[in-house]
Amino acid sequence: MGVDPSTRTFFEFTQEEWEILKEGMNQSASTKYQELMDSIQETLKPMSTFETQSTQGVYELVLMISQDCNMKCSYCYADAGTYSEEASFMDREIAKTGVEKICQVEDIEEIMFFGGEPFLNFPLIREIVELNKEKGRKLKYGVVTNGTIMTDDMLKVLKENNFGVTVSLDGPPHIHNLCRVYKNGNGTHDKVLRTIEKLKKAGIPCGLEATYNNRVSNQTTPRDVLAYLTQIARHIKIDCVLDAECIDPATLMTPEETYTAYKEWTDCAFEMWEKGELLDVRPISSMVWHLMSSRKLKSETVCKAGGGRVTLFSNGDLYPCFAAFFPKYLIGNVTDDNFVEEYPEKIKEMNRMLSRSQVDHYWFSDLISSVCVRNLEDCGVSHLNFILPNLIEDIIYHLIKIEDTKKFQDTLRRSACGET
Repeated sequence: MGVDPSTRTFFEFTQEEWEILKEGMNQSASTKYQELMDSIQETLKPMSTFETQSTQGVYELVLMISQDCNMKCSYCYADAGTYSEEASFMDREIAKTGVEKICQVEDIEEIMFFGGEPFLNFPLIREIVELNKEKGRKLKYGVVTNGTIMTDDMLKVLKENNFGVTVSLDGPPHIHNLCRVYKNGNGTHDKVLRTIEKLKKAGIPCGLEATYNNRVSNQTTPRDVLAYLTQIARHIKIDCVLDAECIDPATLMTPEETYTAYKEWTDCAFEMWEKGELLDVRPISSMVWHLMSSRKLKSETVCKAGGGRVTLFSNGDLYPCFAAFFPKYLIGNVTDDNFVEEYPEKIKEMNRMLSRSQVDHYWFSDLISSVCVRNLEDCGVSHLNFILPNLIEDIIYHLIKIEDTKKFQDTLRRSACGET
């Protein structure tokens, strides 16, 4: 099997053709090799090439309402939620100003509350929801939480306003409690699990976010961690620890170890999908969807940062994303008198900085839906140069072995829709 990245077209070769290809790639091209390549090019001519999907504007606003946390995870790239600044909460005036001004310049559809731990500043969550009701805005809401301070009052607000909730859970107790601890060093697993059970009982959609790291890898395999998480939820985002100055070096994995983890999760996911079992595991699911989609689109920007999402920090600074917390990505401050007037040109400039052209020189650029903005910085170089291309090859290897494509796609669709 082979794939042409420019059209996302898959080819099946005979054994003879495969031998010709291998020979041609290993030495000067033979006549047979050139004839085969010419035949491939003729086949590709009528195939549709990718269309660039223009940026439609920002639709998601992330509010960093708490740059503080009641936990101190050893791998936290946000330095206990503070982002290496003084711990702070977003005050109501900055929050209201930010929401009003950004809703003025963009057609916001969803607000995500983030941190740190956003529920430390719960009164502001409630106030922003009420503000939007008063303004007649029908928005979706989401929140990412460590799951340790949920109260019945919070549950009530979440339920009444159709929140989606993502809870951080790294695995079973002996794994989760290695790194996800309170500031006094005590583990948080049991409390988190009780919160998840409360969310389920209340009928509130709940997904999981897990981080795999070197300390965990010494205790259990990536496959076993994912197997545990799937017993609790089927919407899971799982990643390896990000490199940052503030993390415990003992948690950092090498590029080879990181790739091995992603490979195990990929193998496990395909095994479940091929059995018809439902699982939405990011980033693997999104990569599979992109490769299998008949719509050959790619966005102008490398990811949602600036091209779909903006993030407001507690001091009023606006960035494309919490992962793009670098001075060069600062869009502006919502308290500035000229923010609304300058915003259109600033966001255009940000889209240019985060243009997909930055990854066009990678052979696999057309085979991926997005690239996290952090991967454009020094801390993400290994992801683009080593981890991602190998992972794409693994996914393609699995895809070409699927016998019933329609059934497989139906399983993916049902997984993404949260069906049971």
